[in-house]
Amino acid sequence: MKRILAYRFSAFGDVAMIVPVLKEFLAQNPDTEIVFVSRKNFADLFDGVERLTFRGVNLDDYKGFFGLRKLAVELKKEFQPDFVADLHNVLRTKILSFFSVVRGYNIFVIA
Repeated sequence: MKRILAYRFSAFGDVAMIVPVLKEFLAQNPDTEIVFVSRKNFADLFDGVERLTFRGVNLDDYKGFFGLRKLAVELKKEFQPDFVADLHNVLRTKILSFFSVVRGYNIFVIA
């Protein structure tokens, strides 16, 4: 099974709009699972979505360049994804993507 690590850290409405897209993607790709990383208070949006694991983070715990490096290392170690998807394309996610590229991952950006 392929594992995609996807992240978006924007406002509630922006993250909520991603849910039906991820559900449809998973329905069309039964050999894929998604790990979605966002603010931890958005976890309820993803309850009950099959083959989707939500990883909530408190962004205050990962401030700055080195904080994002720490998050990237934790995510790689915990989930070992096959692919990485940046669903926001802002400075924070670009830095996370940079650390993924350094580790040899292909990054797909959807903004």
